[in-house]
Amino acid sequence: MRLHAFILFFFSILPIGLALQLAPTRPRPWIPSDPCPTSITAKIIANPCADNICVPDYFDFTTLESVHSALLTCPNMSSLDLSIDGFCSTWPDRRNLPFNHLGGERYVDLKVLKLDRYSWDWRSEKDVWTGPECRLRGKLDCFMDTLYWFYKGHWKSWLKWRKQPKAQREKTNVELWLDAMDWTAIEELSVESVPDSVRKVLSQSRALRMLKTTDIELITNLPNNTLTHLSFCNGFHMRDYLPDILNHQGESLQSLELRWHDDFIPMQHFGGLDGDFDVLASHTSNLSHLSVNVLYNDTTWPFETIEKIATIPTLRKVDLWMDSLSKCSWPYDSQLGVPEAEILGFSDGNDSGCESKEAFHKIHLDSTSASKMFKHMKEKKQGDELEEATFWEGNWSTEWDGETSRVKVVCKAKTDLNMEEWCMVEQESDDVSQESFFWDESVFTSV
Repeated sequence: MRLHAFILFFFSILPIGLALQLAPTRPRPWIPSDPCPTSITAKIIANPCADNICVPDYFDFTTLESVHSALLTCPNMSSLDLSIDGFCSTWPDRRNLPFNHLGGERYVDLKVLKLDRYSWDWRSEKDVWTGPECRLRGKLDCFMDTLYWFYKGHWKSWLKWRKQPKAQREKTNVELWLDAMDWTAIEELSVESVPDSVRKVLSQSRALRMLKTTDIELITNLPNNTLTHLSFCNGFHMRDYLPDILNHQGESLQSLELRWHDDFIPMQHFGGLDGDFDVLASHTSNLSHLSVNVLYNDTTWPFETIEKIATIPTLRKVDLWMDSLSKCSWPYDSQLGVPEAEILGFSDGNDSGCESKEAFHKIHLDSTSASKMFKHMKEKKQGDELEEATFWEGNWSTEWDGETSRVKVVCKAKTDLNMEEWCMVEQESDDVSQESFFWDESVFTSV
């Protein structure tokens, strides 16, 4: 009888034990009593301690509240890298930092600020300053919302807010952040775009040197020739903006990145930057590093494009992102009625017979092919010697699924090595069956 009872008890608790073992454990959010960091890399997630699965002895910055608290508390903070991964990461909570609408908060002046999917104008349910919100149209529902608002004590915060000057009451989240921190002290900024109020403040900045953005107004509103490093990735009409960018920042730029990720090739690029390298050569005087996409057909390497890049006299290092797709894999543009391969000049007008096996080029990047391109570029180089070239093939964006093939080859001219040993494959993923390759055409239909 005892054995029978023990067996029943064992199997009754077994699922619970397995669930505890298999349940993902997460660090708890940082609190002010924890050690202060000098930099924060935060990826905001929804309900980090749901079901009590957080590890109490280990903390991280998983909530906007914890990031906000650290910026108010830690005096030696210099860097913030904040990423909000999709709408559900914070729902139903906020998608921006929880500033007090009464003002008076003060952040440490950051030197490095990187924001991804930050919502400048997001309103949270916790922002109760403007009074109770009637979610439904019914009078009873509105009355219940108001009653709940009083019950939670939100009227106290509202009363304090009502006593503030009108200018303070009308401040948005971004304006509260501008009050809390000296944005002109930022030396490195990464953000897709910013509101006009931030552009206005940064237009007075003499400290900003490194910028990653697609906000053309932000770039052109900065003081002329103050940026040394600029990254402009996945921006529409990138070629149209290039003259304005170089007119404002060309003289000071030492490093320039102009490219799109493997899964983002809008038709506005019309064949990459082949026709713009002469503009780069004539509008820059200190450019030593360039990172660009290089398009080529499915049988030969892009030696003509490489020769054009070699005309930039001050260039010493390049990152060349090789397009590894054949004409068969370019998406069809419904507005123009032709495949984008034809727009870009890689189509012979007869794409109807493409099979999945032809989705990749007939030539592939390796140390031998990279060495040929590197040597050819050095032979054609004008001005300073070319010291290093890094060739990238495949999808190297953050959205890489880990299954498709990608290659990175680094070539360095070294006097103590034979030319055949200049290029080394540093990273290479396993090849996958070409039949498994497919385009997500929804990426292009919205372009």
